[in-house]
Amino acid sequence: MGRRDGSIWGGVRGRLRARDKDRGRITILVLGLLVILIGVVAVTASASYVTTSHRKLLGLTDSAAESAAGSFTVAAAGEQEHPPRGRGGPQTETAGALVVTPAAARAAVEDYLRQVGAEQQFPGLTIRSVSVADDGVTVQVTLGARVDVPLTGGALAPALNVQAESNARAGLSR
Repeated sequence: MGRRDGSIWGGVRGRLRARDKDRGRITILVLGLLVILIGVVAVTASASYVTTSHRKLLGLTDSAAESAAGSFTVAAAGEQEHPPRGRGGPQTETAGALVVTPAAARAAVEDYLRQVGAEQQFPGLTIRSVSVADDGVTVQVTLGARVDVPLTGGALAPALNVQAESNARAGLSR
């Protein structure tokens, strides 16, 4: 067998010491990459959560607009006079015309949101606007909510304000 203090064993010990030095550097590199990977996953998951919350709010807004459009009344001839829309003087609806008033539309939106428990799903939910277009049958609803951003620890933003807008049109079909 060879001698322990010979050139063969000395070279092996030298290579082992070099590997031990590299092992420390590699550990630091792996830990750094792991921290970056965890950060990317957290940001991606948070962005997905906010996007999903916005889509849910948009669905809620669509349903609220449909409910508001369903709050129409059918005007009798000369019965429904309202302020001018666009140009000209006061207009009188013709018999059988559908009419959605802003007050009825807003009340329908509030009632719908209360019925479905929207406040529990979106704490801080606000009705930003409910309006009726000049045609008297198209309703536009805008809702807003505050969405907590998970997994970022408040590093990016603790919460974001999201807004959704939807239109619906009243109509009857046979």
